[in-house]
Amino acid sequence: MEQDQKNQALAEFVLRELEDERNQDDVIASICLQSGWHWQDAKKFLEQVQVNYQPQLRAKQNNLVFLASIIMILDGIVNVIIGFSWIFGPAFFNPRLLSSKPPTDGVIVATVMSYLIRAQIINSFFLGLILTGIGMIAGGIIWIGVSIWRGLKSPLT
Repeated sequence: MEQDQKNQALAEFVLRELEDERNQDDVIASICLQSGWHWQDAKKFLEQVQVNYQPQLRAKQNNLVFLASIIMILDGIVNVIIGFSWIFGPAFFNPRLLSSKPPTDGVIVATVMSYLIRAQIINSFFLGLILTGIGMIAGGIIWIGVSIWRGLKSPLT
């Protein structure tokens, strides 16, 4: 009975160490120090704890992936909104920009062309921002799916 309590306390210690993502060799060394076991016995005990408590270990990992995925989706949405508002915003807020006729004076045309070239470079940046945002949203959705799938997966697989 006393040995079972010691093993349970040791298993809880190992579980905490694994949840904190400690190096397995360090955990095995701690098991050896606490229990007086040889390395191979401590390694077998560690593997047994990993199998027995796999759902708990996986749940913590899934929570982190899920949270990171949500943050990634939100950041992607912000990127898409900023990109679209910069590229399409002036035309939506001032419809006269779409219907205005270009000037015919040479200096004005050169000035407008210079502006358009700069605007095209800036629009390329914001188009990249939109594409990055779409990729982040897609990646976040995929990782949420992976996280849910791992949570539903059998504990022993």
